[in-house]
Amino acid sequence: MARSPSLRLPTRGDAASAVGLESAPTDVRLEAVGEVGAALVYTYDPDDNWRHIVEIEAIGPAHPRARTPRCVAGAGACPPEDCGGPAGYAQLVRTLAGRMTDAKRALLAWLGEPFDPELFRVTDANARLAVFR
Repeated sequence: MARSPSLRLPTRGDAASAVGLESAPTDVRLEAVGEVGAALVYTYDPDDNWRHIVEIEAIGPAHPRARTPRCVAGAGACPPEDCGGPAGYAQLVRTLAGRMTDAKRALLAWLGEPFDPELFRVTDANARLAVFR
């Protein structure tokens, strides 16, 4: 059974290598890390080892009508679900960039729709964030 996403404050080992790091997830309210330069670790899928260090780069006023979190910028596509963690995603990107082979055909069939690892749309990210009311 897959474990739930979690947020926690980073440990010293996070910046160097999140691989193999294991600790009990702790819910962290954003105001607890809400100063410029602070960071937190977001674990999306512990079973696939997706860990992200999120650094607070700037803080601005909230939009007066904002009811959900919003993304202001980003880069790269969100990896497909169940692609095998960071190592599996790296292989997926290499396979997509290569010539047409049986492995690439199988990958394209598995994806089911076009996938561009470089594509990022802030509107798509905000649509996904809209569920957090």
